[in-house]
Amino acid sequence: MVDEMKEGIRNIKGLKLIGDPRAMIVAWGSDEFDVFKLGDAMKGWNLGIQQKPSTIHICVTPRHIAANITKNFLRDLENAVKQVRSNPSAFKDKAPLYGIAASMPDRSVIKGFVTGVLDAVLDSE
Repeated sequence: MVDEMKEGIRNIKGLKLIGDPRAMIVAWGSDEFDVFKLGDAMKGWNLGIQQKPSTIHICVTPRHIAANITKNFLRDLENAVKQVRSNPSAFKDKAPLYGIAASMPDRSVIKGFVTGVLDAVLDSE
């Protein structure tokens, strides 16, 4: 399934495969449009986003394999690329936030923020 996805992504105009995945994570980017807007256009799919380079990825799981999602996923991805190319302002730039702490002007608040989030998460379990 991963090989089919890699080949399908290579064949979608405007996308470029990142690396040569041999296992379950397939990542792609674009030099032609904002790939983070593509993430917004891919409604219904649970995709990951990264920075440096700006990419989107799917983690292919046994559930994906059992459901044989490749054809539907590639169809939806190609349609989303067409939509973003034709009307980029219709989509949000869903850039990842995990790297934002490095750009905060007052880095002293980071520890308190992270501690608060962890406390909230651990208290809910």
